[in-house]
Amino acid sequence: LGLKDRPLVLFAASAGEALMERGTIINSFHGGLFDEGIHVPLIVRAPGVPASRVKAAAQLVDIMPTVLDLLRLSVPETSQGISLKPLLEQGGKPARERLVYSQTLSLDTGEPCMGARKYPWKLLLTDGKKELYDLAADPKEQKDLSAAKPDMLKALGAELDRFIRAMPRRKAGNYQKPLAIVSERMKQLGYWWMDRPRIDSWEERRRNKAGGRQ
Repeated sequence: LGLKDRPLVLFAASAGEALMERGTIINSFHGGLFDEGIHVPLIVRAPGVPASRVKAAAQLVDIMPTVLDLLRLSVPETSQGISLKPLLEQGGKPARERLVYSQTLSLDTGEPCMGARKYPWKLLLTDGKKELYDLAADPKEQKDLSAAKPDMLKALGAELDRFIRAMPRRKAGNYQKPLAIVSERMKQLGYWWMDRPRIDSWEERRRNKAGGRQ
């Protein structure tokens, strides 16, 4: 069909996977916000773009603007990601490091856990706890430096706060809680552990903590 050099092909993964790095396999969502959980492949093959390896951080929200840019379509101003097309066309030259954001849910509380990575530093906010890692010296994230590097903790925390405040906000409305939808879809895909009592008990724990109030 003469399509060999025409298609745009993009390969990515939604999550990494924990494989006993912290003594457990399923005690977090695929490894939580540690690198084993968020470091995923992103391979792009586009017509006219030379092969290269880009040494820059990216986010999954960059995929949509990248595809639109490669197809010469306009990227919405409300896009949370950026187009990676310039990096691809630069032949893999390192770009200025930017803050990249990650988020998951706590298996204990169901509340959001957030992470910010701006190499070599990485900040994790989980269940009221702050952790700071130097990925250059400690790529396996074993030594929490939050107490030893309070200035860096404060600076990266402030940048993460600005990033979150700049996110588009959805309008108020009657939205169905996403947990039930996501849980059902995941069970259909074979995620058997979604039936574990601790997941179903999140709302119950919240009600108990609130004194039975909805």
